[in-house]
Amino acid sequence: MSILTVTTVGKAKILDALHNGVPVPAIEAISYSDDVPPADPATYKDITDIGNEVYRGNVILVDRVSPEVMHISGDTPVDQAFRIRNVKIIDSQNDVIAYTPYMPEDDGFYKGAGLAWEVKLTLSQEEGNAEITFNYSPLDIVSVTNQIVTDAQTQMDLYLQAHLLEQIKLLSSQGLTLIRNIMEVNKLKQIQGLI
Repeated sequence: MSILTVTTVGKAKILDALHNGVPVPAIEAISYSDDVPPADPATYKDITDIGNEVYRGNVILVDRVSPEVMHISGDTPVDQAFRIRNVKIIDSQNDVIAYTPYMPEDDGFYKGAGLAWEVKLTLSQEEGNAEITFNYSPLDIVSVTNQIVTDAQTQMDLYLQAHLLEQIKLLSSQGLTLIRNIMEVNKLKQIQGLI
């Protein structure tokens, strides 16, 4: 899990809300860009530029879990392909309020066409800690959906196999009874001289 750095602009807005009751602008979007991340992590807080934005994803859900924790989910289009080197949280005033390089050790992440990719972010502040952090973990929706389908097919196959086995046992026992009855009838016919 990577940590997003809250920018100076974002921190000022959050602290203004905490101390002065000024409403924080709504979180509007998650911006994915492919520009090269700054070499010095200490400068992440100073980022104000959207950069070379390859996609601006909708915020699907903002869920306040507690006074200190908020979950944010965003999406990407299934039919588009692009490289993601940076993830930025954008507010309704079009300001970058948080930033992180994405997979810098691998020169970013290539989101291919056909991949439904969702990003989940967590904004948290520990009590007594002046630092505000975002955490995120990506979710490949297509893979999760495929796994659900595979699990359902496996469960159905197991159920059908167990059901068929029970039917075979039942038919086998009835078949054995039928064979015994035919043998008894044949014995009786022999005794009576009919065969």
